[in-house]
Amino acid sequence: MTNKNLDLMSTSELTNLFLNKELAAINSIKSQKSNITKVINKIISKIKSGGRMIYVGAGTSGRLGILDAVECKPTFSTDLFLGIIAGGKEAVFMAKEGIEDNLALAAKDLKKINLTNNWNNYKSKINPCKNIKL
Repeated sequence: MTNKNLDLMSTSELTNLFLNKELAAINSIKSQKSNITKVINKIISKIKSGGRMIYVGAGTSGRLGILDAVECKPTFSTDLFLGIIAGGKEAVFMAKEGIEDNLALAAKDLKKINLTNNWNNYKSKINPCKNIKL
């Protein structure tokens, strides 16, 4: 849900809107606590068995994944977190519209990091990489 006319709102109205949206987001996340815990435990297990955490995204989600991955090295002294953004390094600073739909470039980016097809051990029926040939 987007809010129109933000430029016409008072500072107080904007602050209330921001806080209400933040609370709604927190409540949504809280409702998924058990699923989040399961995912974190799965990631920990995979990392302990030699895996990595790879953030892959386009646009803002890609940028945020890169920021998080980059911060893990100085914070946790690890290189096991990687960030990939559709469109490469240039896309961090300049939007590249439509690039997220290019499966050939996605496969090329994943091959660069030696990603293996380890979905056989993953219990989810959803495989976001099913159309990418490694």
